[in-house]
Amino acid sequence: MKETLIQKSVLDYLRLSGYFAVRLNNIPTPLGDGKFRPVAMKGLPDAHVDIVVDGLPISVWIEFKNEKGRLSPNQKAVMEKIKTYGGFYFIIRSIDEMERAIKEVNHEVRERLHSMTFSGETNGGTKGKQIS
Repeated sequence: MKETLIQKSVLDYLRLSGYFAVRLNNIPTPLGDGKFRPVAMKGLPDAHVDIVVDGLPISVWIEFKNEKGRLSPNQKAVMEKIKTYGGFYFIIRSIDEMERAIKEVNHEVRERLHSMTFSGETNGGTKGKQIS
């Protein structure tokens, strides 16, 4: 299946399911004199989705690929950057993969929230840093 069809299908699915999903146009733009305006950022993912988990909007970056598609070096660098701060980045090849990614985000965010403390005690019962 062509990458553009995967992208359209998944973005349509997300929007119909109530998610805020945006395709990121990151292609060189013709300037009319034979030159092109450069891309905003090399390796920028194809889309951004907000997934709300327990009232919190969670930023999720999506790169669409067909069954044979692989990340470019720039795409790998962006993915690693996002993951270094605990961000969510997925390579999506189908609606089924997007559904699994949504479940993973929900599970991971709930795990992170569960491990936090707002009362001065961690969930393990020992004193933690109080968040005011």
